[in-house]
Amino acid sequence: MHDDSSSSKDTAGSHCPSIAEIAASLSTGRTASSTLIHWLEGCAICRENWRTLKRWAEEVGYPDWSVVVEERPLAHQLWGQLENVPTHRLKATIGGNHYFWAMASLLIRQSEEAQCMEPARAIALAESAAAIATILAPGRYAQRPQADLRGRAWVAVGEARRAAGAVAEAEQATLEALRCFKKGRGSALDQGRSVHLLGQLRKDQRRFSEAREAFEQAERLFLEADRKDLAGGVYLHLAALVELDGDTEGAIAYLTQAQAAIDPDRQRALYAACQQKLLFHLTRAGHYAEAEIRLPVTRRLWAELGHLENLTLVHWIQGQMLQGKGDHEAALETYRDVVVRFQRQRIDYWAAVVQLDIASTLAAAGQGERARTAARQAVDTLEKIEVSHEARTALSFLKAAAEESQLSDRGPRAVADFIRQLRLDPMAKFVPPTGEGPRGLTPGAP
Repeated sequence: MHDDSSSSKDTAGSHCPSIAEIAASLSTGRTASSTLIHWLEGCAICRENWRTLKRWAEEVGYPDWSVVVEERPLAHQLWGQLENVPTHRLKATIGGNHYFWAMASLLIRQSEEAQCMEPARAIALAESAAAIATILAPGRYAQRPQADLRGRAWVAVGEARRAAGAVAEAEQATLEALRCFKKGRGSALDQGRSVHLLGQLRKDQRRFSEAREAFEQAERLFLEADRKDLAGGVYLHLAALVELDGDTEGAIAYLTQAQAAIDPDRQRALYAACQQKLLFHLTRAGHYAEAEIRLPVTRRLWAELGHLENLTLVHWIQGQMLQGKGDHEAALETYRDVVVRFQRQRIDYWAAVVQLDIASTLAAAGQGERARTAARQAVDTLEKIEVSHEARTALSFLKAAAEESQLSDRGPRAVADFIRQLRLDPMAKFVPPTGEGPRGLTPGAP
């Protein structure tokens, strides 16, 4: 036995087993426990080799150390030849020399990374992984783990297709993944990911009760797998569902759970998004004291990530907070600054929606003529951008209301809220606030 003390540092490395030797010993059971303890605790070189081997095993996802050591380097070597291949040629380029387990696992991970920016490439990568997982060499891998690999590949296909807007095709892939997991071991983590995706698809399809059932099942599975961080993402979806029902307090409860579950170091952007949503709902519910505490925290998170648009959205929420507290002048100053920021970022759509908040604030302050002017400006801009029939219905309502002699703060606010709601539910229907309309603009009007 040896250690990594100064007396043996010149020769210790030559006596250390390699990563392949550690894997072979673990696979055959030849390694004595005392020797393994020495590797892990007594020698820095062995500890580093062990950490590397565990990372490789997590990447490959196959329960055989020797397969991990043999296939993982080869998969990365072959990926170096594929990563710059154009998307339209990618599937045709993958041939028989790619048909092994670690290659399928690597393609799944690459697909997941490409989903946001390159959904078409993500689809090609995931479908290639699914094809490889289906025709792996018979007898080399255990059948049930192989079924799980196919399931993971089909989850990646479903996620990529959803990112590309192909909801029906994504549903087919997700259901295929669930069938694969039934044939395999179907770990809680794998099942949780597939059910989570199914919940997102049901939400896209406006099958909200089924979406909630799926999300609640995914939460249970993620917690069973000891993945509280993934459960945090589920809570964000549940918050969005109850928000659609107008349950602001329910959304706050789920977002509070999400904040506690999400890892702020490993999931920085998701954690910042959660803080921003919580800030928004606390403001809408009138919990201004707590919202004011969270405001600088949320602003700092997005500043550290360099997200200018989200920083502007946080500033917008601050304006809504000031408006809710009745500080009309400060709210107007903040809103106008937000408009300028959005215009500099060339986000005219949101700049126009902020104009609706300006109109609402001016109306609440008794400045009717200025309120109508702001409302008309917002409508003129949004009519050039918005194509949704329901959005145009809401804008027509406000345009007619702006022509009347009195405009309450409720009309512009209702239209602004509805336009925001359309981002969550594109099939939502506009309902004018009670007592509002071209001939009933003020609160309490018949």
